[in-house]
Amino acid sequence: MIVRQAIEADVGAIARICSESWRVTYKNIMSSRAIEQGIRRRFKRKTIYQQVCSPVEWKGWLIAEAEGKVVGVGLRSRISNFHVTIEELNIDSTFFRQGIGRSLIEEMTRLARVHEAILQSVSVIGGSSTAISFYESLGFEFAYASHGIHKITREPTFVVRLRRYLESESERRLILERWHGQNR
Repeated sequence: MIVRQAIEADVGAIARICSESWRVTYKNIMSSRAIEQGIRRRFKRKTIYQQVCSPVEWKGWLIAEAEGKVVGVGLRSRISNFHVTIEELNIDSTFFRQGIGRSLIEEMTRLARVHEAILQSVSVIGGSSTAISFYESLGFEFAYASHGIHKITREPTFVVRLRRYLESESERRLILERWHGQNR
């Protein structure tokens, strides 16, 4: 398996995997109407195309590919100078529990470190214990939980936010000092 930056030819596979993954992941968390509405709003091919073909250096889709087939996708973005988030992590259901999600997150983390991010976060919709356990196995810790309205589906939802520091405290201080020195 390889993990790589998405290219234009991957747009259809990204839309397919994300749509299928949302249907499986959220079937007991959201109404089917809300799931389909979320898929239509979040995974428009035009939007994915724009994200793939015009990526910002710290935002974009990654692809996990096995035997020439796209089997997992991840979308990362930056919240602030030092904080990156995992916006999407979706795996083809026939490839669950084969290390694909872990590999995608490892590459997201490598790229975050290249750009001196020191904090990485992810939101788990519906508080899925399986997803939370997966992220905790990668060193993420509970940050907060909230009830609210899902920004895409507009349905009430419960979200658990997890985070992890990418560097030791002393490394974080050095990065922050270097950044403050360059931006005075």
